[in-house]
Amino acid sequence: MGQKVHLAAIRDVTERKLIEAKLHEKQDHLGEANAALRALLRQRELDRQDFEEAVEKNMKHFILPYLEYLKTSSLNPAQENWINLLELHLAQITSSFAHKLTLAELNFSNAELKVASLVREGKTSKEIAQQLMIAEKTVSAHRGNIRKKLGLKGKKGGLRYLLLNLR
Repeated sequence: MGQKVHLAAIRDVTERKLIEAKLHEKQDHLGEANAALRALLRQRELDRQDFEEAVEKNMKHFILPYLEYLKTSSLNPAQENWINLLELHLAQITSSFAHKLTLAELNFSNAELKVASLVREGKTSKEIAQQLMIAEKTVSAHRGNIRKKLGLKGKKGGLRYLLLNLR
């Protein structure tokens, strides 16, 4: 009984090593794919900035001069209002193409969008009613709907401020 016995356990790890090699290969491939995606995202951002600058430049050179010319011609008050609205909306389109929430994303109706834009300008309900040729009570109803959609229902003030912070 005093014999020495050697016990050896042998395990074939060939399959495990092959799997590990494949995992490392896939990991390297994913790293390369991530680097390529990051480069594409950087390029996309640069392209977006170039596009925004081009639109703004074209707006300033090809559209705004004609609006200015129209403003100096003899227009009736309704036409002047429409020119002012056009100018306002063109300015909004080109104002940094907003990364913030936009009015359109809030599911405003077309009438609410018009009223919200004029509220942002600081117009009173009476002025908005005159400009849009609608009743002052209609403007008040639209303002109420806008406040509701923005979560301001029942709270005092803040509508213009909040709208100014939206694009």
